[in-house]
Amino acid sequence: KVSINEDGSFGQPQNLGAPVNTEFDESFPFMDSDGSLYFSSNGHAGLGLFDIFKLEEGQVENLGEPVNSSMDDFAYFQVDDSKEGYISTNRQGGSDDIYVFNKLNPLILKGQVTDAINGKPIPSATVRLMDEEGEEMVFLETDQEGNYQTEIPRDLTFPVEAKEIRYETFTGEVSSMQADDKEEIQYDIQLNPVRDVEYLAEIDNIYFDFDKSNIRPDAAAELDKLIDLMKNQYPELVIEIGSHTDRRGTNAYNEKLAERRAKATRDYLVENGIAPERIVAYKGYGETKPAIDCDRCTEKDHQLNRRSMFSVVKMD
Repeated sequence: KVSINEDGSFGQPQNLGAPVNTEFDESFPFMDSDGSLYFSSNGHAGLGLFDIFKLEEGQVENLGEPVNSSMDDFAYFQVDDSKEGYISTNRQGGSDDIYVFNKLNPLILKGQVTDAINGKPIPSATVRLMDEEGEEMVFLETDQEGNYQTEIPRDLTFPVEAKEIRYETFTGEVSSMQADDKEEIQYDIQLNPVRDVEYLAEIDNIYFDFDKSNIRPDAAAELDKLIDLMKNQYPELVIEIGSHTDRRGTNAYNEKLAERRAKATRDYLVENGIAPERIVAYKGYGETKPAIDCDRCTEKDHQLNRRSMFSVVKMD
């Protein structure tokens, strides 16, 4: 039963009723400093005779092992603002004894997901924890600073997977074994960017007019994205340029034309602040590597074949 203290005097005790009380025995009530009610009962589903329960958000929760056993466990008491507490139990057989315990707070797993090359945080990356069967147990998404956080059980090992569309998938493992002296585990993750310049910079291919090698305004806009990537995101990125033609004209002429296109692309990057040594090669492939392999090509097919492309030589 409960009695309310008003102005220093207690009112009439009232039965707490369900879900605390049952038709069996409930005893040894204790309320801790955060207002949680603990009690002993042999009427709720438990591990044995009397077990200790907690009233949590209107639901009765069995404290489980090691607090409870297959014998009588009762008289829960916790020292204010301390992890230390006491219970009475006859789990060893015979008379009742007093046991001391240390209450473990929830274990927090937290970390930051960053770019493995430049160390910048990665927002909106997904982090998944799996159980022993490989089934998803926790699904998280990083915030603007690349941070994630969740509560995890103790004494388990979890496979971890982290993803973001511009990066290679990360797989690892985090363990909460032997963490009884901890309240949180820091698990930072570094993701390797995909080795695809066009994808990282979100640029389209650099296209040319028929029989021309000058950089068109639309091509310049795309190259400006690459320049930003190389200057501000990956200042150690080293690339190679390959240029191509359509199939009109002789092979020899097209090789020379492709070389001029590759050089024009390289010169634009250098003129806009990219160090020449970061472009290790600029090659012309002529008509040998068409994007559209056609015999009777349309004008659109020809345009798609007149292009410059980029490949990663070094990122770290």
